[in-house]
Amino acid sequence: MKKVTFQDIKNIADYEKIRKSSIASVIETKKQRRISLGNKISLVFETPQTVLSQVQEMMRAERIVEEANIQHEIDVYNQLLPDRDNELRATLFIEITDPDAIKHDLDKMMGIDSSEHIYFQVESQQIFAQFEGGHSNEVKLSAVHYTSFMFDSEQFSAFKNLDLPAYLISNHPNYKAKVLLEPTVRESLVHDLGL
Repeated sequence: MKKVTFQDIKNIADYEKIRKSSIASVIETKKQRRISLGNKISLVFETPQTVLSQVQEMMRAERIVEEANIQHEIDVYNQLLPDRDNELRATLFIEITDPDAIKHDLDKMMGIDSSEHIYFQVESQQIFAQFEGGHSNEVKLSAVHYTSFMFDSEQFSAFKNLDLPAYLISNHPNYKAKVLLEPTVRESLVHDLGL
């Protein structure tokens, strides 16, 4: 997948002229790239367009104009995009809306970011999420995680066969959920894999 480059960036004044339409387009793109896994977890699969928008918004909010600082933002946000054709990356959000339940619910989900709790499944093929380290520890679970899914050729063949149902699954003991991937979301993810 193409990464965002410095040449893709608009200066703050030029971005302001297209900001409204850019944000509307990104919102539509993200709708096609969000998977709700039960009522407390969702995954968003970023694209170069959505990452570029985040960089532009950060530049606008923080008034970032120095080239080195802009490049730093690009480098940080580009980490949300896959490095290889056989990889998908997503931001996983644990969405708990009741402030009084946040600690309790996160504590119940401890360990969801380890082992083999979140995965895609197509027939017998399972593609497990690999979680970026450093966002949780033994006593505290973060509500935001950065994940990647690495596909081998057999897994990709099954995943791209739209005649076979594909699921995103959580088998955590305290958070069981399974969702059938919508065709538009799946087609978009297959395109990302580019194998």
